[in-house]
Amino acid sequence: MRDDRSNRGKVVEFESDKRRRAKNAVAQILELDITAADVETVTDIELNEVKYPQLFKRRYGFHWPLSDRLRLLFFQKDHGLKDTEIRLLKRSGNIRCRPDGLILTSRVWMAWLGWVHIGVLVVVFGPLVGLGILIHGNWLGPMQWLALLLFVLGVSSLVVAYYFQYIEPWRIQERLNRRRIVETR
Repeated sequence: MRDDRSNRGKVVEFESDKRRRAKNAVAQILELDITAADVETVTDIELNEVKYPQLFKRRYGFHWPLSDRLRLLFFQKDHGLKDTEIRLLKRSGNIRCRPDGLILTSRVWMAWLGWVHIGVLVVVFGPLVGLGILIHGNWLGPMQWLALLLFVLGVSSLVVAYYFQYIEPWRIQERLNRRRIVETR
């Protein structure tokens, strides 16, 4: 039987060699993308945030591979998006990275679904809270008022969550589409 201890060092050397070659390939891709894009709009600080995953995570709140981070930076600069809008698009799942580039996937029917959810919450719980206050307003104790306030805050936070999950990504995409249409004219 062969001793595996002698082969362990070779495996580690092979893996480190693969890693080194992969890092060199990514560095070459990074340099090609930088020279092909409009470099004047990107600062050195932003390039460092793209190169180092910890800085990218601190700025945007998620991890992506290096080439996708670079695409995201140029996409953000080209379309004039804020960091908070990028975070919102990623959190809601409406920005995706494909081999041919970044795409926004929010749809108008999702925005309408969000408005329907908000409408149902307001129509169902608004009059319910109003009637409860009108009928029992004089007999509510301090803890019942606190419970009612917490209920209203819960419903309000649900409304805000629906807005930012469904409607705001679509509004961002529509703004980008309008800007693109104006630029093509």
